[in-house]
Amino acid sequence: MQNSTTEMKTIPNKYGDFEIEFGRINPFVNVCPETGKEEFVNIVTTYIPDEKLIEIVSYREFFNRKFDLHIEGIADLVFNEIFRVAEPKHIKVQVFLEGNEDLTDWNVTMQGTKKYVKR
Repeated sequence: MQNSTTEMKTIPNKYGDFEIEFGRINPFVNVCPETGKEEFVNIVTTYIPDEKLIEIVSYREFFNRKFDLHIEGIADLVFNEIFRVAEPKHIKVQVFLEGNEDLTDWNVTMQGTKKYVKR
């Protein structure tokens, strides 16, 4: 993955318990570590916040880089980054391949609760 200092930022949650979904963003580039081919990837993140909310601009900027991971690795990276900075009560991360005729239905979903996440 290219070096980037972009981290997700948070703001205080003044609004209580509710589910937040960050829908699909502009597809970002991933280089498959197996084939070396570029692929377009998209992501949907759904979470229930605790004391902090993910700041949306920093969330989008987090993906302004070229990744070189399996899509499972991207799901893991995003899942753990959100838990690290925001410590939500529950999170679900879905990563999708886009624009690849052979893998249009391919996606990875990772979800968990605060209680079960390893640090």
